[in-house]
Amino acid sequence: VVVKVNWERRFDHMQQHSGQHLITAIAQAECDLITECWHLGEKVSYIQMASAKITEDQVACIEARVNACILDQLAVTVIVSDDARHDPRIRKAQKGLPEDMTGPVRVVEMQGIEQNLCCGTHVSNLGQLQGIKLLHTETKKGSTLLYFVAGNRMLDTYGGLYKRERTMSKLLSGLHPEQHAEMVESMRKDVTKMMKVNKTVSLEL
Repeated sequence: VVVKVNWERRFDHMQQHSGQHLITAIAQAECDLITECWHLGEKVSYIQMASAKITEDQVACIEARVNACILDQLAVTVIVSDDARHDPRIRKAQKGLPEDMTGPVRVVEMQGIEQNLCCGTHVSNLGQLQGIKLLHTETKKGSTLLYFVAGNRMLDTYGGLYKRERTMSKLLSGLHPEQHAEMVESMRKDVTKMMKVNKTVSLEL
């Protein structure tokens, strides 16, 4: 049997997973926001936070801090221990260990930021994340979903957005991207008016 790793897919998942760990750690440290779970999407991922609302200022704060950590190229290391309760290398992660747990434990550590029990794949240095963009939030049953893209997904997302902006500008006679929404809203109102006029004329006929 010959097995070949799809490295492009693997590295993408490493970037998103490490990005989630970093966002989770910074969100808790800076804004006291606790992660409940997260979802690795095909194009966009989200983290579910135990908060009914996350403000724009909080999102901006978290985004600035995580990208500063990426710029610092902090190390990401994996620790495997057979005696996690007494291993001096493991500090924060010990809090999550069940009382009756036995056997080896795998901990992922981001230098100076966090230690977390985890069996997933990660980058070896935060610089490999390239960057993280927090996109938007949605409320869900008392929690908030924080959507994000990291690494190559961030580049692909914003590359696609730029191409669509260029296409829209051409369709709207060279209109600047900042004016797209205003123009589309104006066109929508014009279409609504025309539909009402057409309906009135049809009834008269």
